[in-house]
Amino acid sequence: MIMYSLCIVSLLIHQALAACPNFCSGHGNCGANNVCSCFSGWDGGAADCSLKSCPYGVAWADKAYALDSAHQQAECSNAGICDRTSGLCQCFQGFTGIACQRSTCPNNCNGRGLCTTIRDISVFEGVDYDSSVDSAGDGLGVEYTNWDKLSLTVCNCDYGYFGPDCSQVMCPKGDDPVTDNQDFRVILLTVDGPANFGGDLGFTFQGERTLLPIATMSDAACESLLEASDKFADVTCDYTAVSTSQHTFRITFNSWPLTPKENNLYTHNGNPAISEFTCDMTRIDVSGVTCTFTDVTTTNLVEYEYCSNRGICDFNTGECLCMDGFGGPGCEVNTFSYTAATNSLVGYQVNVNGESYTSSAFQINVAKSAAPDFNIIEGLSKGKQVFYARGDGELSALRLRITQTGATIVDGGLVVDDGGVTISNDGAYIYNEEVAGPVIKVVPTSTVYADNAVEISGSAVNPSNYYSIRSENSNVAKFTVRGDGYTQVHDKGLGVTGGATIDTGGMKVSGGVTIKTAGLYVTGGTTVADRGLTVSQGLSIYSDGLHVTGGATIKSGGLTVDVDGFLVSAGGGTIATGGFKVNNGGGTIESGGLKVTTGVSVQSGGLRVTGGATIHETGFVV
Repeated sequence: MIMYSLCIVSLLIHQALAACPNFCSGHGNCGANNVCSCFSGWDGGAADCSLKSCPYGVAWADKAYALDSAHQQAECSNAGICDRTSGLCQCFQGFTGIACQRSTCPNNCNGRGLCTTIRDISVFEGVDYDSSVDSAGDGLGVEYTNWDKLSLTVCNCDYGYFGPDCSQVMCPKGDDPVTDNQDFRVILLTVDGPANFGGDLGFTFQGERTLLPIATMSDAACESLLEASDKFADVTCDYTAVSTSQHTFRITFNSWPLTPKENNLYTHNGNPAISEFTCDMTRIDVSGVTCTFTDVTTTNLVEYEYCSNRGICDFNTGECLCMDGFGGPGCEVNTFSYTAATNSLVGYQVNVNGESYTSSAFQINVAKSAAPDFNIIEGLSKGKQVFYARGDGELSALRLRITQTGATIVDGGLVVDDGGVTISNDGAYIYNEEVAGPVIKVVPTSTVYADNAVEISGSAVNPSNYYSIRSENSNVAKFTVRGDGYTQVHDKGLGVTGGATIDTGGMKVSGGVTIKTAGLYVTGGTTVADRGLTVSQGLSIYSDGLHVTGGATIKSGGLTVDVDGFLVSAGGGTIATGGFKVNNGGGTIESGGLKVTTGVSVQSGGLRVTGGATIHETGFVV
C-alpha cells in the first residue's frame, strides 16, 4: 500500500514537470499532450511557437495537384524566403508584395506610369465588350480572372510615354506633308432604343469617354464635345435624329493631336480599328439601348506618324530631327522656299540632284477638297490667262503642242466640245483591249441629222491605187473598198439576210455569184462578165431581163420564166441538161439561133424563131 502511494505521487510530479515547451513562448495555448496551439502568425514551425510565419499568396510555381491545375497558396508565394524572426518575406529579385505575390514593373515604370496588375488593366483599360457579340457596355472592361490576375503587373504609362518601363518618349505625330489626295477616317455610329429614350451616351475611344447628351444633341455640340477630348483634334460630326428611337452620328476625324495622347496601351496610325470605339450606357435613362459602329472610310487615309514621316524621332527626348525642307514640332510643315527675279535668269527653279530620286520635284498642296471654283496653277501673260490647272483637275491652255512620244489618255477618254479633231500626219491608231464593245462608234445625236456620219475623201490622181477602207485579220485582207469605189469581199463571200436590191446600173460579177436561198432581186438588170452565173435553187427575174455576155449555165432545177418570155438577143443559149421550160409567153430568139443538145419541150404558147433553128440530134418535139 505504501509502495502504490509513492508511485502515484511520482507520476503527478512528472506530469507537472512535463508542461508545453517554454509554455508556448506566450504565443500559443498549451493543449492536450502538452502540444502548443500557436497563435496566428506564430506558426513558423517551432514547437514552442517561438518562430513567426509569413504571409501566403498564390504560388508562382508549384506541383500541379490535378490536370492543368496548380498555383496553390504558398508562403511568400514561393518567390521569397520567410524571416521567421520578423515574419516578413524577403522576396527574390523581380517580386514584391507582403507575400511576394506580385511581379515588379521594370525600373518601377521610371516614375512615368503606374505599375498595375493585369486584372486592374483589364477592368479599367480593357475593352468594354466584344462588339461582334454585344452592342452596349458599362464603361468597364471584362475582368481577367486567371490565377495570375493579381500576380502579373504591367506599366500603365502616362500619356506621351511608352515602352515596358515607360522610358521612351513619344514624338509629335502628324500627316505627311508630301502625300496628297487622301481621305479622312470616317465611322458611323447608330444608336437604337425605345421611343424617346434620353440621357447621356458615353462615346468611348481608347480608354477615354466623352458624354453626348441625346436631348440637346446637334452637329456643333457633337463636334465641340469630341474635340474637348484629349484624343481628337479636329472632328466633323453629322448628327441625325432619324426617329424618336434612332439616332446616327457620322463622324469624320479630320486630324489627330500633334502631341499624341497615347501610351504603351493605346496607339494608332490614323486608322484605328472599329473595335476601339465602344458605347457606355450607364448614363442612358432606360434599358434596351444599343449602339453599332460601322466603318465608312478606311483606305487611302491621311497619315498619323511620328515626325509626319519627314523626320527621325529621338525617343529619348521626344524630339523630331526633321529632314531638309521640313519643319515644325512634328516636321509637318514644308519649309522650302526660293525666289529670284531678273531678266536673264529663271524666275523659279527646283533642282533635284539625286540619281535615284523617286518623289515629286514640285508639289502644291491645297487643304480644300477638289472643286472647280479655284485654280491650283494659273499662267498669266500681261494679265491675260494662257493656261490653268483647275482645282478639280481640269487643264486648259490656249494651245497645246506635244513634240515627242505622243499623248496617252489612261481613262475618261477624249472629249472635244468644239472645233473637231485634226490629225495632220501619221494617221490615227485606235485600239480596244477589252473583250467587247466597239473600237470606233459614231453616233449622230441630232434627231434631224441629214449628212454623212462617216466620210472618207481623197484627191489622188489614180484613186484605184489606194484603199479608202481595208479590213484585215492577221494581216490578211478580208474586205476592201478602193479609192475608185471598187468593193471586194476577199473571203467567205457576201451574206445578205434581207435581200439585195440594185436599182440602176446592174450588178457586175467577175468571179461568179452563188445565191443559196431567198433569191436575187434585180430591177435594173444584171451583167455577168465572165465565169458565168451559178444558181442552185432557181433564179427569178421580174423586169429588165438578164444580160449574160459570157454565157449562163443552169446545172439543175432549170430556168423558169413565168411572164414576158425569155429574150436572147445574141450569142444563143446553151442548155446542157434538164431542158428549157417556158410556162407562158413563149420564147423569142431574134438571132444566133437556139442550140439544144438533148431536146426542147414547149408545153404551151409555141416557139417562134425568126433567125432559124438548128436541131442536131433527137429531133424537135412540140
